[in-house]
Amino acid sequence: MLVVAGIVTVLLARLMGLTYAFAAGLFTGAVTNTPALASAIGAVNRVDPSQTTAVSVGYGIAYPFSLVAVTLLVALLPKLLRRSVSQAEEAWRTSRAGERPELAKKQSESPTPTWMANAWGPRDAPGKPGEHLAGPA
Repeated sequence: MLVVAGIVTVLLARLMGLTYAFAAGLFTGAVTNTPALASAIGAVNRVDPSQTTAVSVGYGIAYPFSLVAVTLLVALLPKLLRRSVSQAEEAWRTSRAGERPELAKKQSESPTPTWMANAWGPRDAPGKPGEHLAGPA
């Protein structure tokens, strides 16, 4: 998919007369890949340092549009495909049912060690908390 996006970027850049630095920025912004932006800036800086800002400008233009497009696609794709998300999730869960066992819920109460029970006294002892630790008055 990235290869197709790269080819489309190169073709559009040539057709529209865009600089390679600006096109690289548009590509990295369109695929929302910030590490690729850093690599593109480094590569352009080695070839033509005066064009490094064009990479950032291209990224800054394409990135917001890409985020909005992905958000709209995720929201509208189930409607376009005429599929219910809950039905698709249920179908996925049933297809994966045999792959891993369900987790069992187990509750247990850890017993209080004898030394702690003797030190703190019974839980329902009268008085203030910790009063029985002071010893006889």
